[in-house]
Amino acid sequence: EGLERGIVSVRTGLLFADGDRSEQTSSFFLDYQPGMLSVFQLDLAWGLTDETELRLRTSAGKLGGTADDIVLARSGVQLVPVQSRGTSLADVVIGVKQHLWTSEDQATQLAWSVGVKVSGSRGREDFLTSGGNDAAVMLLAAQDLDPFRVHVNLGWVFLGNEEVFNRNVELDDPLVYGAGLIWKWSDALAFDYKRYKASPSF
Repeated sequence: EGLERGIVSVRTGLLFADGDRSEQTSSFFLDYQPGMLSVFQLDLAWGLTDETELRLRTSAGKLGGTADDIVLARSGVQLVPVQSRGTSLADVVIGVKQHLWTSEDQATQLAWSVGVKVSGSRGREDFLTSGGNDAAVMLLAAQDLDPFRVHVNLGWVFLGNEEVFNRNVELDDPLVYGAGLIWKWSDALAFDYKRYKASPSF
């Protein structure tokens, strides 16, 4: 659903990641211990017209821990030094969403969006972002199935040349797709589930 002209929407929340991850390739070794990452996110939307929204999303993350908590190494050299960890601005995403079509019963809606991601982080040093500037175009569809609302998104992300682990890497632009389900329990409470995937970039 779109915002009416002049209306501002503010959403915020916290994400806490807690889990173990360990990977090893011919070049890199990654050991990721529990309780490491927390992220604060702020979403702003402003109705420019009844059909168009200006959107801003920003997040700040904290990557904590000690020298034994995260080990990311290449040829025995640790790539994420302890002194680089801490609180940092991660990504800033600026975009526009345009509503294209709504059915007569208001149950089905189509829209598209375009956005640019600007990194506010040191990327490879603090693990909070890729460190590159990207752009994305998305097609958005929504269908009301009372008491549920189903979302389906499909789009393309255009990646800038990233510096990954001190190497300049040209990545393939991935196709991204996903779906979501909103279950409205009452006027004040709803359950929101989303799942997204992307084609490989390497």
